[in-house]
Amino acid sequence: MMKCWIIGISALAVCAFSNAPSMAAQTDVWQQLKRGGYVILMRHGAVDSMTHSTHPNADFEGCASQNNLSPQGQEEAKQMGRAFKKKHIPIAAVLAGPYCRAQDTARIAFGRVQVWPALDLQTDLPEEEAAKRMAEVSARIAQFKGQKNLVLVTHKPNIDALTMELIEPGTVLILKPDGKSGFSLVQRMPLSELLR
Repeated sequence: MMKCWIIGISALAVCAFSNAPSMAAQTDVWQQLKRGGYVILMRHGAVDSMTHSTHPNADFEGCASQNNLSPQGQEEAKQMGRAFKKKHIPIAAVLAGPYCRAQDTARIAFGRVQVWPALDLQTDLPEEEAAKRMAEVSARIAQFKGQKNLVLVTHKPNIDALTMELIEPGTVLILKPDGKSGFSLVQRMPLSELLR
């Protein structure tokens, strides 16, 4: 299991590793999610490399100047959404960054999305602003509680900065807030595991 905290103005992620979750813990993750109080951190689906390049001044309304979800990415989002629905996992808010690929992943998977600028692609931002937003996201994760689960859909660099985990499209991280200033990585779940 991994425990993470965000410290200092630079929003440096400090993560401590312990033993990997046991098989019993892995099989119990769905039961844990049914009780709520977790954060489901998700990378957007695969993109179509033939669409326009991403740019900080992209048209967020029309999506025409962005890298958008490929058919594979759309299918990944559908399958992820079906997995959580089939397991009857209660979902509270579904938040995504402003890029269309993040919003579309959230909308396809969960049928709704709320744009949260803190989840914007951090490599598009000045270093100080990126650090500020990562600290904001980390604090929201750490302090989340409730009988449902919070979904955050964002980008690979953001997830790496938050958790030190490099994940592929179609993979989610299940995080357990500590109610203070940190959170634990409960499980990494690739699409193949979500569909079991």
